[in-house]
Amino acid sequence: MGAAQRNACAGEHAGRLDAAVKQRAGDHSSALRYFNEATRSAPNAAPIHFNRANLLFEMKRYADALDGYDRTLQLRAGHGDAYFNRGRVLQELDRLLEALAAYDRAAALEPTNPAVQHNRAV
Repeated sequence: MGAAQRNACAGEHAGRLDAAVKQRAGDHSSALRYFNEATRSAPNAAPIHFNRANLLFEMKRYADALDGYDRTLQLRAGHGDAYFNRGRVLQELDRLLEALAAYDRAAALEPTNPAVQHNRAV
């Protein structure tokens, strides 16, 4: 890995840490700014898109969260938590059949996850 790649990785990591700190402190708008910057810097980093989508879900910006989980799944198709959280968003949007399909996919990827089984049953 060259110096430029190391610097990019370090910047991505620092941005994610800053966003997480702001999110935990309840400063959602600052956290979202950090996540937006991180997604521009590392557009193919599934963890950044996933964490950004989680923040958007907390902010009740469900359509944006759904886009973030979909992007996560484009980058990492086997991301069980993204399918689970996608199901939660779809449930909030009252798109229950789609939510059930997302929970089914999450259950297939993570059959021992009790949260998946619970939400699927609801």
